[in-house]
Amino acid sequence: MSDIKKKFSFFQKGFLFTLFLILIFNFYYSLPPKEEIQVMIHNPFLSYPLRERLKMGSPFYEYLKFVKKNTPKDATIILPPQESSWDLYGNFFYMQYYLYPRTLLASSGQETVLENADYALLVEGKDEIWPSSLILKGLNIQYLQASPKLGIIKIKR
Repeated sequence: MSDIKKKFSFFQKGFLFTLFLILIFNFYYSLPPKEEIQVMIHNPFLSYPLRERLKMGSPFYEYLKFVKKNTPKDATIILPPQESSWDLYGNFFYMQYYLYPRTLLASSGQETVLENADYALLVEGKDEIWPSSLILKGLNIQYLQASPKLGIIKIKR
């Protein structure tokens, strides 16, 4: 009888220790990045928009505000492909978080068809502009410029 109690006690302690390690591991990896924690510690009373601007960088944050302001909530927006030139602007899930409830479409490259979208993000990458003039050929469009390298294209039907 005492052998069974000892074995059960050993397994129970092992299970509790494993559970403890899993909880510590999950807590550690659920924390925000170190830089974000430093911003929060050094600026505890910043508003949410200012924290977001510091976290994302001012140009990207201002561009997202511009897109939200100049597109209706029921708009369909096509994003550039997530390649090295447009990695952040083409990140579907990241952009969906900030532009919700707008519907976003991920593009497959420069040969993307814009017929299903109401708007397209106009983004100048490291070495090229998206969307290229070949995609825009034959479409009735209107440019809304946020900055020299960023804007929105409104596709008129």
